[in-house]
Amino acid sequence: MMDWSSWQWPVVLSACADCGVGTITLGEFYMVRRQIWEKAWAGRRRPWTHLPGQEILCIGCLEARIGRTLTRSDFSDVPVNDINDGSYRSDRLRDRLIRKAKRKTIVRATRRTAPAPPAAA
Repeated sequence: MMDWSSWQWPVVLSACADCGVGTITLGEFYMVRRQIWEKAWAGRRRPWTHLPGQEILCIGCLEARIGRTLTRSDFSDVPVNDINDGSYRSDRLRDRLIRKAKRKTIVRATRRTAPAPPAAA
């Protein structure tokens, strides 16, 4: 049997880079598509952000950075985003993982024809 008294548990960094909330405790661990992440970090990376735990954002701060609410199409197709795996997820994250993107209404110009000339009398 292992002697757990000498065991050193790993330090897991999960603080949001913007607001400091513990994202694991909050239930907001996820993976978004690369273009979403790059947009959120554009112009904000520092020499130390390549270190583990430095590029973590809660859902609210990520949405604030990209200027919109996330939808399910923003998330990568990876196991960590599976809401049926039994792991705790915040209500906010669960909502985003199932939220469909709103369709943009496309207004098409209608072709107008010139009115017919008056009939000759």
